[in-house]
Amino acid sequence: VPKHAANALVVLATCPNADDQLRRKAVRHLLGGMLRWLLDARPEPDRESEEVCGCSCAVPWKAAACFLERFFEPGRAPPWVREECEAWPDVAQLCQWLTLSVRDYHATPLGLVGLLQLPGVATAAMRSE
Repeated sequence: VPKHAANALVVLATCPNADDQLRRKAVRHLLGGMLRWLLDARPEPDRESEEVCGCSCAVPWKAAACFLERFFEPGRAPPWVREECEAWPDVAQLCQWLTLSVRDYHATPLGLVGLLQLPGVATAAMRSE
């Protein structure tokens, strides 16, 4: 169910025809949810997980990278997604935990790259301790 919910938030957040307030709320909810997933320290099982919504990651901290990547594919994120990512108050913490997931556990890096290419996110990350 969590992957279905994350996928629905990505679809709503990136839909050009959706109500702007709903799109923006979906971005914020997904960012918050993915930060929670990145903080989930359960160990990775030895077996592969069943693919759900295009993600076969067996642990939340890897799945978070998959769903964040979807904001930035194919190509550039919509302007409202970029604005919400840059304005989100916990974006530096999200990038820190996402960096650990990519560096230490080989989670997909494209969401992290997409986030750090946003000037407001890069500035927040550089100002963090």
